[in-house]
Amino acid sequence: MNNQPSPRNRQGDFLLVGRTLTGTFIVLLIVVARFLGWLQPLELFCFDLMLKLRLPEPTDERIFLIEIDETDIAEMGNPAKLPAQELLNLLDRVQQYKPTVIGLNILNDLIDDPEYFSQQLSLSPSRTKNVIYPEKFLPPFIYPLSGIDPENVGFVDIYPDRDFNIRRSILGSWDFQKRETFKFSFSLLLAKLYLEGKGYTLENGQIDPNAMRFGTIEIPVVYPNTGGYRNIDDGGIQVLVNYRAGKTPFNKIALRDLKQGKFNPSAIQNKIVIVGITDPNKRFTLTSPTFHLTEGIDGIDLQAQFASQIISAVLDNRPLITTWREWHENVFILIFCIPSIFILIYRKIPFLYSNSIPIFILLFVITVSYLLFSINSYWITLSPAILMIFFNFIAYLIFSKMEDENERKISEIENERKILEIENERKISEIENERKISEKHRKFIERTFDIFHSGPLQTISIILKKLRDNLYKSRYEIVQDLENLDREIRAIGNYFKEEAFEHSLYLKSRDKLDLNSKLHELFHQVYSKTLERNYPNFQTITLKVRSFDEIPEENIDIETKRELCRFLEEAIWNVGKHAYRARSLTVTGKYSQQKEIYTLKIEDNGICENKSEREGNGTKQARKLEKKLSGCFKRSCIKDRGTVCELQWKIRR
Repeated sequence: MNNQPSPRNRQGDFLLVGRTLTGTFIVLLIVVARFLGWLQPLELFCFDLMLKLRLPEPTDERIFLIEIDETDIAEMGNPAKLPAQELLNLLDRVQQYKPTVIGLNILNDLIDDPEYFSQQLSLSPSRTKNVIYPEKFLPPFIYPLSGIDPENVGFVDIYPDRDFNIRRSILGSWDFQKRETFKFSFSLLLAKLYLEGKGYTLENGQIDPNAMRFGTIEIPVVYPNTGGYRNIDDGGIQVLVNYRAGKTPFNKIALRDLKQGKFNPSAIQNKIVIVGITDPNKRFTLTSPTFHLTEGIDGIDLQAQFASQIISAVLDNRPLITTWREWHENVFILIFCIPSIFILIYRKIPFLYSNSIPIFILLFVITVSYLLFSINSYWITLSPAILMIFFNFIAYLIFSKMEDENERKISEIENERKILEIENERKISEIENERKISEKHRKFIERTFDIFHSGPLQTISIILKKLRDNLYKSRYEIVQDLENLDREIRAIGNYFKEEAFEHSLYLKSRDKLDLNSKLHELFHQVYSKTLERNYPNFQTITLKVRSFDEIPEENIDIETKRELCRFLEEAIWNVGKHAYRARSLTVTGKYSQQKEIYTLKIEDNGICENKSEREGNGTKQARKLEKKLSGCFKRSCIKDRGTVCELQWKIRR
């Protein structure tokens, strides 16, 4: 008999292993690449693209920008640094329109006389009470104006990414020089002072203790592996910048327009005013994902974006950029691996569908990611998914070509294999038939033994017991018992000739039961027929109780019925043989519908004869039945109180 797998299956298993290993290798390669940060540029590119593809947003009217550009500096006479008096006049002019807060985004190194500037500010507290001044607390340090309240000083430092794009802002950090001092950023102080006027205070986060919040709005913190980032500098409390989309995110005028009054005063009243230098000769070139590198973004626009996203989140429920936790993203990537590897492994996909499925999955992931980002500012990493689909699809095409090439060769071998299988099936059928015949012989022998055991052997046992105990009064009684034994043995021969052997149960002489009857009816017949036998102890029993509940018989076969009836017969005639001076016999079959348990119990009050610990044939059969039914068999013998024989099993439906 040949059980070797077919060539097609062997080749299929080989390709399956190859596809599985290839798919697993691709997944591991992408996961390792992401872990090492190799996918960060691609992920940041996707992030920037989604920022640029968002729909335009309305102008944030809460923030008003005043820029000092090349023309303004030329009108001042092109000084190397801004005159202090010019800045004082600027502050006085802006204060006339009663803004909520002013952000003077001009560092000390761009003021010609910072000492004079700070002295004049100290002489007029009204100039400084709602003004936020900048400093640079990262090397190279640029210290704030002297005499200014530290609570009105915020740092303007930023952490650009490796491509020099500004995607993160720093809300606060411990001072690099004074480690015990915690400082806030320039933009956070602008938002804080403005929101305090609206009834919101700055507090620690509830979900993340490291975060900051205003009211119920908690600002998500950027960690080293947030989103598509890997091992970035996590100095201070950082947040992703949700740049306001549109060409005019904020109202902006030049200093000369302010002097000439070319603006609406209501644009400043109760607003945030940020003043800064936009002359490219006096500032660093900054870039953001929404601006090209050649255009750049001004410092006042950047600070306005930082402050605007916090204020808009608190007052307008404009979402801040949030991401999954790192382990959530890892679970998402592993879950996404399943369809990616499935596409590679499942070689039954038609070629046309194999092209459409990866494209459909890719478009679906990109669409869902874009919608989540544009509506809820939720950033889901895309690069692992895109790369998995791409590389798995390439591998799919390669394996499909290999499979087509081998299919023709395998089909020839498969035909030969089918011929061998037909021959093997014929041989297997012959062996199975022999096994069935052997099994039938075994059952015949067992049933034959049961018939002799329950009939002639029991009769012989009674005859021997009477002889030992001198119970025979005459030879006539002995001859009569032997004649009965002769009739029993001859009846067995006739019984074997009958066609109903498989579905009948031989008890004694002409006592034969139809096993197609219901089991509780068979129990009644076994009880009655067994008590009719001439056993010594049956003569003394005056009280007989019997009761058999009906049993659900869906899963009780003919053979099991035969064995249960034999058990009952054996237990009853054991009473007739061994229950000396028994006065009562109780035989019951109880069915518990709640527990679905049937209990068959035989109990007498005779003096039990338990002289030997050796189990007889009846007990062995009971143990075998107990194991077959997964039930419980118990037999207890208490001197002067009688014997209890019990079989309990669960009815299977």
